[in-house]
Formats: sequence, structure tokens, C-alpha cells
Amino acid sequence: MSYKEEHPDWIAPSDFSLDELEKLGFEDISWHNDACPFFENEKHGLNLHVDYPQELSDLPRNPHVRYHLFQYDYDQERKEYDQSGWNSDLLISSNIFADIIKAIKEKLA
Repeated sequence: MSYKEEHPDWIAPSDFSLDELEKLGFEDISWHNDACPFFENEKHGLNLHVDYPQELSDLPRNPHVRYHLFQYDYDQERKEYDQSGWNSDLLISSNIFADIIKAIKEKLA
């Protein structure tokens, strides 16, 4: 799976850097049934959604924001993050990639 295959019409924000995300343990888990590309750090239970530009987005948001970082709930019994995506908290939404990187680094510290 790759956003290039699953979301060929997606236009990355100009400040987006997949290389920077990969250095922080994220991988591309994009799937065509999702509204936008997704990137995940499974070890730390983090999931980043990067929406399409407003005119192409399927997600009505006002104001329109491109980056959304989520933290999965930690399952104490299984000693792992609940990767289903149904149990997650929004950590930050921003149109600035540097804000997202800062939030990720704080969670990884």
C-alpha cells in the first residue's frame, strides 16, 4: 500500500515530508477506501491523516485543515495500542507540518 497507488490524485501539502515521518518511525498505510492518505507509527500508536486540498476533500471541515494526528488508546490487557482506529484521540490538527512534527517528537520523548 502506498498513497501514490491508493490515492493517485492526492496533492501533498508543500511542507509535507514523508522522509521526515519515516525517520520518526511512520509508514504509509494508505488505503483507497479511506478519505485521505494515512501514515502510522504502530509502536507508539500514532496515526497521521493528511487530507486532500479543500476543493478535493471528502471531509467537510470548517475551517479546512490538512494534518490530523491521532493517538490510539492503549490496551492494558494486551499491552499494545488498539490499532482498529475506533478508539483514538485527536492530538492536534494543523495546516503546518512543523506543528505535527513537534507534536510527534513530544509524544516520542
